[in-house]
Amino acid sequence: MARTCQNCGQKLRARDKYCSECGMPVGTITALALEWEYCEVTWSARGFLANDTSYFWAQDMVSGDEVLRSAGSFHAQDVTETSAYPADDRRTHAVADELTQHLKDEGWEPLTTSGRDWWNLRFRRKIVG
Repeated sequence: MARTCQNCGQKLRARDKYCSECGMPVGTITALALEWEYCEVTWSARGFLANDTSYFWAQDMVSGDEVLRSAGSFHAQDVTETSAYPADDRRTHAVADELTQHLKDEGWEPLTTSGRDWWNLRFRRKIVG
């Protein structure tokens, strides 16, 4: 099982002494880290560019599995001729906010760290054994 930072959920390498995302010392990563699961909001598109139907989904930060998918969808904005990007507009934010609220309703708590883009919010949830 991959080690993760107890504070932000970032994957850790065996030689890491500090988390590369939030700076927490790895020495504080104990068995407690196994009590949490982590996910990050990402997006996917079906179709291509102008014909796409995009959605946000929460991805398990360790396994890469889908945790939850947004009920709503949106159209990505063309950035170049070969790639698409979620528009930073009200409709797209509404879809992201819907997923974020659903995660919170399912017991996920937002983390202060996030990924590279505005929609890459990270969450953690206590594992109930």
